[in-house]
Amino acid sequence: MFEILHSIFIKMISVVAGIILALGALEAPMDIETAPPPLNPPQATVTEPAVGVELKKPEKIYFKEPSKKPSPQAISTPAMPSATPSPSPADPVYLPISDLNTLARRATVNIFCTSKSGGSDNPISGSGVVISPSGVILTNAHIAQYFLLRDYPQKDFLNCVIRAGDTARPAYKAGLLYISSAWVDKNFSNISKQSPTGTGEHDYAFLKITETIPDGQPVTGGLPYLDSDLEYNELPKQLPVFLASYPAGFLSGSIIQTNLGMVTTVGYVKDIFTFSNSSGHLDEISLGGSIIAQAGSSGGAVVDERTGKLIGIFVTSTLSGTTDERNLSAVTTPYIKRDFTQATAKDLLYAFANPDVFKEIFPDSEFERLKAILVGELGK
Repeated sequence: MFEILHSIFIKMISVVAGIILALGALEAPMDIETAPPPLNPPQATVTEPAVGVELKKPEKIYFKEPSKKPSPQAISTPAMPSATPSPSPADPVYLPISDLNTLARRATVNIFCTSKSGGSDNPISGSGVVISPSGVILTNAHIAQYFLLRDYPQKDFLNCVIRAGDTARPAYKAGLLYISSAWVDKNFSNISKQSPTGTGEHDYAFLKITETIPDGQPVTGGLPYLDSDLEYNELPKQLPVFLASYPAGFLSGSIIQTNLGMVTTVGYVKDIFTFSNSSGHLDEISLGGSIIAQAGSSGGAVVDERTGKLIGIFVTSTLSGTTDERNLSAVTTPYIKRDFTQATAKDLLYAFANPDVFKEIFPDSEFERLKAILVGELGK
């Protein structure tokens, strides 16, 4: 009965959200849509241009959503039980949608970069999630790589800020805490491609909020954040999840600058994948199509509706067809933890509790090495 009422409630919200979106209400505090059909989402590999930033004249370097699906086989997991006429003690319990909306909106941020040459008309815009009260932001490597290029081709050429709120407004400054070197080493050539693709493997990074905007006060703690589930290794298919990001695929640079709205919606886990056929780990989840399946959503939050915890961040999306027809994927938080430990020999939670560890595992020399790789590609 709970699932039937939950479905009716979602459909009612979907109708209202559809009317709001039709009227162009970009600042609506909550956009909820009915989840798309759950079976066999289409597998497209084409992308469309997203908003970019001019880093090297006369070429424009575009921020893209990679779109190639992971090659490994899907992991077999049990499906959710079908709805029954009356609830039983075994039925899953979900948090209220209003509570999930509050949790996700408080922790989801917009990562916004402009250049001296491109200005606000050609921004780079992505999403991220604050995952600790000290201000650690989890996002994608394909977004965080621009923090490596802050001083290319001249000092302070790129200005990246963290924006927050239902309509994105400058809130914080942040620095690069860690980026997956494996991702940069493997995908550096994508920065100069108009239509890059990728599987999502290694595509994560951590930023650290340093001070507030505009008063420049240091930030050491007390920020709203989402708890992360770093240990699970199975999810029931059709698990309801709550999604949040700052999609910008259909917006001009000026609208992204002045009126970019956060969007939250509900979805379901359609399929699960592993990057290594021999590992059996749950590394990536497929979420089907939704209003969030747009450029700019990368790094946004996937929240388990049972616990209110972060279980993944958006990493790839097919971009052909309508948003309902696309396929949005997310790397899981346990995968990020495993990959981080394999790359650094450090536990992720230990690193969060001991920030000096990041200076050890991601020293200035590695920062400069990765920067040189990207600059070399841009200079071709």
